[in-house]
Amino acid sequence: MTKTMTDAELIRKYRILGNRMNAYTSRAPLRYKVATGEEMNAIRDELRIRGLYEADTGRFVTVPEA
Repeated sequence: MTKTMTDAELIRKYRILGNRMNAYTSRAPLRYKVATGEEMNAIRDELRIRGLYEADTGRFVTVPEA
């Protein structure tokens, strides 16, 4: 990521990408799904580093005020 994002911005972007991933149909090109998944993984890794994402449960530990 080129710009440093706040915790709330990262969580918001992660949720938007998750919604986008759920909205893809079987007709969506695989490259879009792969690109979205890779971006989600990068954000998830950053959230884990910051201690905001619990890998075992797949949930956010704390959700900062937006």
